[in-house]
Amino acid sequence: MTKKLAAILLLTIAVSFVFTGCKKEDKIEVDEMVYSQWWEGEGHSWEEAKVIAIEGDEITIEWKETWAKGDEIQVSKHISKVVKRIRLEAKKVKEDMTVLLEPPDYSGLYKAKVTKIEDERYTVEFKSGDVLITREVGIESLWKAPE
Repeated sequence: MTKKLAAILLLTIAVSFVFTGCKKEDKIEVDEMVYSQWWEGEGHSWEEAKVIAIEGDEITIEWKETWAKGDEIQVSKHISKVVKRIRLEAKKVKEDMTVLLEPPDYSGLYKAKVTKIEDERYTVEFKSGDVLITREVGIESLWKAPE
């Protein structure tokens, strides 16, 4: 009886992943480090935070760097506004792809577009504030962007 229950449980989990479209590596867990925007919108950076709680589609996070956030050390965000830290693999990066970029000379990450790939270098465009910036970076600077 125990083997049957285990088999049913595993099958249920597998089917739920297929029908929800959720990939195992994308699932966000409590105590995990994620990225989110303190100030939302294009040109604002994505910052590191720790997941404190998950209730339905709401995720409570605690910012890693709190020096400029006043009383907003912990905030609740919709799941669509939080992204798991997943470094991209070179073979998965394509031109016109949206990524999170960790520019070497900036703090935080920025939503960027890959405009050119040459050898192991990626030309990306992103906004910091209202300024459009183009940089050439290596794969170590590219992270999965929210969908």
